[in-house]
Amino acid sequence: TTEFMAELHIIGEVVSGIGFTSPNLFCSWRLSYGNAWKELGGETEGQTHVDLPADSSIAVFSHPIHVHLATRDVQGWPKILFRVYREGFFGQSELCGYGVTYIPSTPGVHELYCHVWKPVGTLLHQVLEFFLGGSPELVDDDVILSGTNRQRIYTTTS
Repeated sequence: TTEFMAELHIIGEVVSGIGFTSPNLFCSWRLSYGNAWKELGGETEGQTHVDLPADSSIAVFSHPIHVHLATRDVQGWPKILFRVYREGFFGQSELCGYGVTYIPSTPGVHELYCHVWKPVGTLLHQVLEFFLGGSPELVDDDVILSGTNRQRIYTTTS
């Protein structure tokens, strides 16, 4: 068996979303890491509840994250992918944005902020989004995580 040189405990929470123009938000998240890493316990992905705020400027999620990882190599350091969605009137999920941030490599208490963006489609997509709702989504999230061909994605802040 292969020996692991280090372990990483990630204990935290997805606290909130700030600055979104839509109410009824929820967030899905997924931890991504390299091949030298192994999950020893906890969940590496999850989804928050839908927040129905009285004040629509802050969506409170308060979703716990607890993961235990081990590694043979620091390459492929863990990062977390966020997808923020809005629940529509008929219960459909509409993408509000994507965001990625690395897990800090130093021990201690950290407060992380993740800027969120979404893809911009063609002019036709933008007109349909304005009148019918919905928005373009990426076919594969790995484009965000790997960085290859990411410069070819046209985006706007969420």
